Amino acid sequence: MCARSKFETVCGACGANLLVTGKRRCKTQSIPEIRLPFYIPIKEALTMDMLAVLEQRKGNEVLFPSPYTGKPYTRQWAHNAIKEYGSVVGLDSLYNHWFRAQRLTQLGNEYGFDRDELKAFSGIKKDETLDKYAKKIATYVQKMGLTNTPQS
Repeated sequence: MCARSKFETVCGACGANLLVTGKRRCKTQSIPEIRLPFYIPIKEALTMDMLAVLEQRKGNEVLFPSPYTGKPYTRQWAHNAIKEYGSVVGLDSLYNHWFRAQRLTQLGNEYGFDRDELKAFSGIKKDETLDKYAKKIATYVQKMGLTNTPQS
């Protein structure tokens, strides 16, 4: 810990941003990450709609820009929108992660993704989180001898 005055906003010793109270301020930075390509069959639901959006956005830097700022949507915006939609349809416990769980389970069950392929596709770093999704896949469940049917 660096020596600093209680009321400094920037630590003189290390240059860290500080609040007026002297506590460290969380400073976040976006980390660009490129995921592996994944080919979606035309027969999948919403594929034609996605192709139409891609055609409209051709040449633009941001694929799904906010209509208000033109910047990419944030995680907080997605969380708020999904919570709002959930309350409209009567599902108060609808969260972003539910959609991720559904997609990763589908990739495993329909396309045969194993645990490592799910990890590469999703970019999930924590093994505990990945195990939650992998356990829902029929092949993983059968290999581990847990049960005969995937959990929902």
